[in-house]
Amino acid sequence: NIHNPLSDKNTITISQSDMKAFFPCPRRWIFDKVLKLEPDSLSTSLIGRYDMGNIHHKVMELYGKSLMNKNQPLPAVSDDLLENQDELTETIKDFAYQAIHDPEGEYSKSPLTLKMLESQIPAITDNILNFLRSFCKTFAGYNVRGVEKWYNSCNADRRWNYNGKIDCILTAGSNH
Repeated sequence: NIHNPLSDKNTITISQSDMKAFFPCPRRWIFDKVLKLEPDSLSTSLIGRYDMGNIHHKVMELYGKSLMNKNQPLPAVSDDLLENQDELTETIKDFAYQAIHDPEGEYSKSPLTLKMLESQIPAITDNILNFLRSFCKTFAGYNVRGVEKWYNSCNADRRWNYNGKIDCILTAGSNH
């Protein structure tokens, strides 16, 4: 957990990440966040219910950060092909490999799961490229200005704090 400057001992801080972890399994969230118990994991446990979505999300995070660091806009789409699609395909494959091996992912602790996920890199890449084709039809030329940026706020009477990450912040390029 990060320090929330808006919180004090008399307020409740709500994190989107906490809510994502709580709702599928409240007991596991209590064990992890309240009792600080280490989850029991077998080295051969296969991919969890939400892990593939987390991998796709991580690939998009890596891609967004790459564009932001290079100050490159989102690619154009022409005849249903992304600008520099061959090069982009290789970049996304590399990001998929990095996402699978992300030490924050529970799946990265299992060699069997890693091998299974590595075999899915072509499918992950196709999914990301399909998403980008659709996304870039609207946002081609926009610049990424933030990826996974923390946002903190509170309601009017300051009894509740809201805390979470914004996935992606875009700004319109010069021709938008």
